[in-house]
Amino acid sequence: MMREVEGQSTSGVLGSILLLDGSHLRHGAGPSLPEAYNAAIDGIPIGPAVGSCGTAAFSKAPVYVSDIGTSPLWADFRELALSHGLRACWSTPLISGSDEVLGTFAMYYREPREPVEGDLAVVDLITRTAALVIERRKSDAALRDTAERYRLVARATNDAVWDWHLADNYVLWNEALEAAYGHARADVETTGAWWIEHIHPDDRQRIDTSIHAAIDGCAENWTDEYRFLRADGGYAEVLDRGHIIRGPDGQAIRMIGAMLDLTHRRRTEAALQESEERLRLAVDNAEIGFWDVDVVNDILIWPPRTKAMFGISAAAPATMQDFYNGLHPDDRDATSAVYAAAADPDQRALYDVEYRTVGREDGIVRWVAAKGRGVFDDDGRCIRVIGTAIDITERKRLEQALRELNETLEKRVADAVAERKLLADLVEGTDAFVQVAGPDYRWLAINKAASDEFERIYGMRPQVGQSMLKVLDGYPEHRAAVAAVWGRALAGEEFTEVGEFGDESRDRRTYEMKYNVLRDSAGRQIGAYQFVYDVTERAEEQRRLAAMEEALRQAQKMEAVGQLTGGIAHDFNNMLAVVIGSLDLLGRRIGAGDPRAKRYVDAATDGARRAATLTQRLLAFSRQQPLKPETVDANKLVAGMSDLLRHSLGGDVRLETVLAGGLWRTHADPNQLENVILNLAINGRDAMPGGGRLTIETANCHLDARYTSTHLGLQAGHYVLIAVTDTGAGMPPNIIAKAFDPFFTTKEVGKGTGLGLSQVYGFVKQSGGHVKIYSEPGEGTTIKVYLPRLTGADSEHDEEQPLSDLPFGDRQEVVLVVEDEPAVRQFSVDALTELGYQVLEADGAAAALRLLDAHPEIALMFTDVVMPEVNGAKLAEEARRRRPDLRVLFTTGYTRNAVVHNGVLDPGVEMIGKPYTIEELAAKVRDVLDAPEGG
Repeated sequence: MMREVEGQSTSGVLGSILLLDGSHLRHGAGPSLPEAYNAAIDGIPIGPAVGSCGTAAFSKAPVYVSDIGTSPLWADFRELALSHGLRACWSTPLISGSDEVLGTFAMYYREPREPVEGDLAVVDLITRTAALVIERRKSDAALRDTAERYRLVARATNDAVWDWHLADNYVLWNEALEAAYGHARADVETTGAWWIEHIHPDDRQRIDTSIHAAIDGCAENWTDEYRFLRADGGYAEVLDRGHIIRGPDGQAIRMIGAMLDLTHRRRTEAALQESEERLRLAVDNAEIGFWDVDVVNDILIWPPRTKAMFGISAAAPATMQDFYNGLHPDDRDATSAVYAAAADPDQRALYDVEYRTVGREDGIVRWVAAKGRGVFDDDGRCIRVIGTAIDITERKRLEQALRELNETLEKRVADAVAERKLLADLVEGTDAFVQVAGPDYRWLAINKAASDEFERIYGMRPQVGQSMLKVLDGYPEHRAAVAAVWGRALAGEEFTEVGEFGDESRDRRTYEMKYNVLRDSAGRQIGAYQFVYDVTERAEEQRRLAAMEEALRQAQKMEAVGQLTGGIAHDFNNMLAVVIGSLDLLGRRIGAGDPRAKRYVDAATDGARRAATLTQRLLAFSRQQPLKPETVDANKLVAGMSDLLRHSLGGDVRLETVLAGGLWRTHADPNQLENVILNLAINGRDAMPGGGRLTIETANCHLDARYTSTHLGLQAGHYVLIAVTDTGAGMPPNIIAKAFDPFFTTKEVGKGTGLGLSQVYGFVKQSGGHVKIYSEPGEGTTIKVYLPRLTGADSEHDEEQPLSDLPFGDRQEVVLVVEDEPAVRQFSVDALTELGYQVLEADGAAAALRLLDAHPEIALMFTDVVMPEVNGAKLAEEARRRRPDLRVLFTTGYTRNAVVHNGVLDPGVEMIGKPYTIEELAAKVRDVLDAPEGG
């Protein structure tokens, strides 16, 4: 526009447009003005006396300066303008349709000049035209920005997002349709019919009816669940949600929605149900009842034993309303209040209550003692309340009998202290342990059951009249504990206490003790009595249940973090394959001719290799590294590492090995096992900064069912043990609990990644084993690694792996590279060419098969595993169908694919993991090409 204005002018005008940016003007166009002048005025502020343009933008009115040499508006810019031969400037603001200043249009002249009527008409036309163009461009930019944000949102989500234009039945899908369900957008028909056809036949009519009912009605939203056909032929369970956009007449014109894949969630729910079933079976075999309230979904879980406490048959359903209805009317309010306090996020009280129930089916009144706690999520919301219940009806009957006995005998006991055995004689028939003591801790009465139990756990028989404190003089700690609980009772407190008593060298048991005050006929306290039950087995069962729940929570946490780290490592491996390989090729090209460049390449390569090591540790923790298990003699492996270990530990640490004779073989990846032992040894060294002793010990061991029952996923049986013990500082329990978490470290910044022990944990779990830490502050640490014993013929010998050179290829040998990532494919082609092979390349399965048909001389196909449409495994299957003699080498940076199952390569599969160096690639390609036919 400016060039056209200048070309039409007969007076030598120079045009300029400045664009308003906040409170400053920016250079927009000035094709004939000197570049130095345009640069100088770029960014000038607007104001009441800032040249012609700054003043015009500020006042929103034209400013015509006929002589810059005399105008006060140009005081700050006069020398600049005159130095470039500019003498007059007519400036007009560019105004939008909404009265917004967009910028200024200026006409410069090289001699003083006043505007005339014709000039003003031209200025008016140009300013209006320029304002329209600028305003249109800004609107277009805003529209593109909105469209880009929508595109980025659709790409960022993992849900398959669909946009259905109802008028022409056109459906647009985002990229997540392929990522989540395998359907490439290029193969998808953009119609609603395609979506309906991919719904499971049993769900299709229901979904078709429900969505059209929402569209044809007046609903704003639609939600339903169904099974959706994946590209691999399986069905995914999905939750589909859509928002309906309607026109002014209420007619549906468009619908936008998203499909959430519920498959993983359903599997998790099934696993949780299985875990809860195991827990239920364990509780059913105990003497306690279990209960679990799902607060969010209002679901009550009661096993048959708990239902029986409410007079409900085992097969009958039970709800929270049955719980409230089953409470005795006199106990209902108090019990409900205690439950509400346990579920209250602010109180989080312990649910500990005794109440009566009235059987729903049999009408029998029972006494129940229940304990439990609330479980809260990260937002503080109570999601579960879980606990145990015990039928204490018989105990209550005995206590009532004892109270009645106390009420009738208190006066006689007070009047005839000499007959102190009376109370004990009256309760000899009960199995409970009953003791009565006076204010001086002397026994007033004790029944035979209590005497027998005291003698069994302490080796001495108590007598009426003796001081219980004097009897326990030989056990100071026990004496203090007895004095504490009886002191409370003799002080007038009535309570129930659970505690452990007994000489550990004889027997130590857990008791539930109920203390009551003993009064005379006038109501004065004359002592206290105790009613005791042995609850050792019940307490042990509760501890086992708590340990199982904690183990389940820990396993779920580690699994979730493992899935996250595995996905991150996959992307890093692809990037590092290009970086390491390109640096390797660059280093070979440079050689020793440029030392400084060679040093830079070596430094970059070292950093990339460190990143690759970190990625492998992430894969190890997430149990996604491809293992190559072999028959391993742990004794031989440890002995072979002696020099490496001594070099790594330094002179201040003394290394000792204790190798068991007749050690069983195990089946594991020897390289990874060496890394585990080295990791543990270095951790032990770091725990002994002042030096010490590090012991590596091997042994055969058996983990029984009692031990494995408290460790989820661990099978009972024979294991090979490798234990690493240091004499260092040790660890407190809170550190042990987090030691295997990824990136957790107690070392200072720069001294450790926090992935060493998490890598150990991932490898051992992936190998079907178990790892356990034993440590106390100041007492050192022992980490025990258990690997399953290998049985069968392979357990009796080791297979020696021959070493091979890294020869170059022959130009007559042709290699086909199949890789969908351009950068990775280019590196692979360059590397193999550098190694002397003739190389062909393809970006996917279709191109690869065409090249195989056209080039029968291809000897090896080097293919990525994870590729769109057709993966590497399926490509290899089709290629070998056409060419049975074709050699195949796979590569991948992620192991959850078609050639690795349970972390182990499929039989006969050759694979090299990303990233890899040229040396590793050369050796692997040569091994595959030189392998015997059918090997």
